Amino acid sequence: MATRRQVTAMLVALAVSGGLSGCVNIPSTGTPHAVDPSARPSAPPLNREVQPPPDDASIREILDGFMAAMANYQPNYEVARKYLAPDVGDNWRPETGVRIIANNVFPTASDDSASLSAPLVGRVDAQNAYEGAGGTIRHDFKMVRDANGQWRIGAPPEGLVMTEYDFDRTYRPINLYYLEPELGFLVPDPIYLPGDGLTPSALARRLAIGPTEWLRPGVVSMFNDKVTIVSVTIGQDGVTQVALGDQALALSEQQRPLMAAQVAWTLAQLGRVNAIRFTVNDTPFVVAPGQNDQTVRVDAMGGFSPVADKISLQLFGARPDGLVRLDDTQDQPPVPVDGPLGQMQWIEDLAISPDGNRAAVITGTGTQLFVGPIGDQPPVQVQAGASQLSRPQFTRFGDLVVQGRQEGGTQLWAIREDAAEVVPIELPKSRSLVAARISPDGMRAAVIITDDNGVDHLGLMVVSRSGSPRLIGFREIVLKPSRTVTLQSFADVVWTSATDLAVLAAPTAEDQVRAYTLGQDGSELLALGSAFDGGQPIRIASTQRRGVQIGNSQLKVAMVGDQGSAWRYADVLSWVRIAGDITLVAYPG
Repeated sequence: MATRRQVTAMLVALAVSGGLSGCVNIPSTGTPHAVDPSARPSAPPLNREVQPPPDDASIREILDGFMAAMANYQPNYEVARKYLAPDVGDNWRPETGVRIIANNVFPTASDDSASLSAPLVGRVDAQNAYEGAGGTIRHDFKMVRDANGQWRIGAPPEGLVMTEYDFDRTYRPINLYYLEPELGFLVPDPIYLPGDGLTPSALARRLAIGPTEWLRPGVVSMFNDKVTIVSVTIGQDGVTQVALGDQALALSEQQRPLMAAQVAWTLAQLGRVNAIRFTVNDTPFVVAPGQNDQTVRVDAMGGFSPVADKISLQLFGARPDGLVRLDDTQDQPPVPVDGPLGQMQWIEDLAISPDGNRAAVITGTGTQLFVGPIGDQPPVQVQAGASQLSRPQFTRFGDLVVQGRQEGGTQLWAIREDAAEVVPIELPKSRSLVAARISPDGMRAAVIITDDNGVDHLGLMVVSRSGSPRLIGFREIVLKPSRTVTLQSFADVVWTSATDLAVLAAPTAEDQVRAYTLGQDGSELLALGSAFDGGQPIRIASTQRRGVQIGNSQLKVAMVGDQGSAWRYADVLSWVRIAGDITLVAYPG
């Protein structure tokens, strides 16, 4: 696990800059932490057998065959190319990406032409990154006859085109893992790859190519233009042989475990990898001194997790007379925390450090920020440099960010000892910040912004540490049109894992707010519970999963409503009331 420098004050992780430092070791003793990095389950791919065009095929048959061939993975898409005119087949580049269209929309055909007009619901770029999309795709296939009089496509679309159903059937969500620049833990980079082409070697080589364009400013990799992965072979015993190019010999003793962690967490998603042996030119490659058999256990890599290893699951709440602990497992009365925080009146906003030992509270109609330990020592007032303070948040390292308002609107502030620094947020034109929540790894942020028409937009931004810290690269999370719910009003957002979110949202500002979970790419939208009996939900809190679970505990979600009661999510149908006279809830982190 990476050796982390001491954080001497309330230093926001996104305000740190610099390169990887410190000595990194792979644990060989102690309790292993299961590496279950993918919280993005998907059905196995189900490719259909595709056939080349039959003789004397009609334009309709050519179109249907070509669409089917695009929607079923083949190396180099040789069958799909047979539907193309000879002079264009070799120039078609399916690897440039995928455009995903609505279901039950088909190309139209006439006696001598064919075209497609279809709603666009998403796209995967050449780096395999998915992004929701809108608009319409229009394409003329320019049908021609070849030298034998057979109909062929004279103008194939750029890349692949397939329906949402075919995309979900053919492609699998997967995470690549890169490194936070300073501290050496992992950051997931979600992509989509064809399931039938998802071999260990293909996945490892994609990892070595590097992060997607969107995430690249916030992460580093032990693979670069020189260090390559030659091959990956998984044995029947789950021990995987990873052959590296000889340039890997230049990796330092500190860099090698980091490289191994990237590979282990990425390949572990295939479900058959228990341990890894690295080689260079058929010679064992030493990853960590002291490991005599040069085998790296995958379950020894838990310390590199994007989510903090030891994070408290205690639910906290605020009531008019102070900070309390809440029992989210059974009906028990709130218990005031020890010390002054348990007696601090009218807490307006709240954050708890990941270990559950410190709190940041806002009082005085958003003008006062207090930070201190939960115990006998009184909290210290911190000057945040802004008014209307809200949404404080500790990172996994105990650092703090807080929102505040100035004349220019809502800003994000980094608190350093007794000083505050504005973190610039590079938003699209005519958009303003409503809420921001830093991811468990500290390198991304989920943000809610609003436009001039009062419509909210949920999206992601990258935390850049090059020069002054800032949030860059807003990427909107677009729900697929096939979803029965369209959300345009967002009240709150939290991370439930390294790649998933929970939101309070509604179709419009006039509708009842409900809780939902969704993937950071807009997939797997799920309404949590049925109608909420506590009034209008105003704040949501969640634990953060390490993979699918945190220890033996499943995901926990709690809400507080405007009628002053706290509720916990019980199952797909219900929320269970925890306590009354509660104005805020917060899980650590």
